[in-house]
Amino acid sequence: MDASQVLVFAAVLVGVFYVIPVVQLRAQLRSPGTPHLAPIAAQQIAQPLGTLMGRVADTLVNAGFTLLGYAEGPMAPTARTGGVRYIAMLLAPDRCTAAMVQGLERSAGDPTFDAQVEFTTRFENGGEVDTNTSTMLGYFIRPRLKAVFSFPDERNPTALYDLHRRLVDRHGRGWRSSPSDPCGTLGEGLERIRKLWPEEYERQVAAGIFLRAQDGAFRLTWYGALRGVALLGSPSRQIRAALLRRRAAKLAAELRALAGPGANS
Repeated sequence: MDASQVLVFAAVLVGVFYVIPVVQLRAQLRSPGTPHLAPIAAQQIAQPLGTLMGRVADTLVNAGFTLLGYAEGPMAPTARTGGVRYIAMLLAPDRCTAAMVQGLERSAGDPTFDAQVEFTTRFENGGEVDTNTSTMLGYFIRPRLKAVFSFPDERNPTALYDLHRRLVDRHGRGWRSSPSDPCGTLGEGLERIRKLWPEEYERQVAAGIFLRAQDGAFRLTWYGALRGVALLGSPSRQIRAALLRRRAAKLAAELRALAGPGANS
């Protein structure tokens, strides 16, 4: 094989493994300017997501959480790509933390279904601690005072809440700030998402990752698509996922070694 053939072969490989995925990602990944959110009864949730979400919500309610209600969204039911189909919103016993159970459907290949948990505590100084079970690797550029922690292998929601409380205590003392009041009703929670959704995407627009389309939706820039393939494509995705799990296990062991949420770190 001469030099020209090597160059042609290399160009084909780059096209297959990088250029084509970038073009596809930019064409497919769009987010509505306003999230689709509609209150829904638990009995109206499509199966098997209803059963998966119900189990997690019941576990939290039995641990003292208050169930505020269910909603369809934030992606519209007609969305072609998989994503969050339904959410259940709860209020934690500490009355400072909002909890969300997300029903996810991934439609790549054979559909798969999952119910993931997320705890969010906001602070009076504008800070935020978010603890979740998401397996999605970080893609958005986060503000300085937003601390996001993923524990994808922690499937016990009450154990995850214990980790979250310890992280809230640690960051609250570091920020010298107290938690602010969370939303107390389903309506308030949905309104907060409607407000924060475009604010988050506008932050990504400022970072050059997304842009506003003519229809008001957000779509990836070429830089955003390149960044997405570089971070989430193979083998980078597998390597980063392994590192995420390793860091999460180390942090969980460190937090659980503390005497309690009020212990010194």
